[in-house]
Amino acid sequence: WCAVALAGFLLRASLYSLALSISHKATFSILKSIREKILEKLPRMPLGTILDTSSGQMKQVIVDQVESMERPLAHLLPEMTANVLGPVCILVYLFILDWRMALLSLVSIPVGMAFMMAVMANYGKQYEGSVKTTQAMNSAIVEYIGGIEVI
Repeated sequence: WCAVALAGFLLRASLYSLALSISHKATFSILKSIREKILEKLPRMPLGTILDTSSGQMKQVIVDQVESMERPLAHLLPEMTANVLGPVCILVYLFILDWRMALLSLVSIPVGMAFMMAVMANYGKQYEGSVKTTQAMNSAIVEYIGGIEVI
């Protein structure tokens, strides 16, 4: 049984690594395409808009916001498959063993959701503040680096 378990673990690890590799290659190709399209649109924008937009905000859009798409695109499919399939198989097995135990295990879902809703109540405001702070920091960094050249 240990050999079967080891073979299963090695197969899972190999397939998971292959899936992550493929999804990352596809994701970075998509992100490159998105950045190229943003940069193609930049020369067609009104000059006033570009002058009014700080370099930190430009960096936020072109680099940070596009980069934030990497995690869902590259990790969602391989990890979601593994993270959903395992619990579903266990739940099916629990229903086969004892339906009462399986129903009792389902109680953890609404309890967990209630705790998550309580924790995430102020997330929107906190995230908005984080984005504004990051934009200000990006502007300051770009201006500082530009000033080094003068110094």
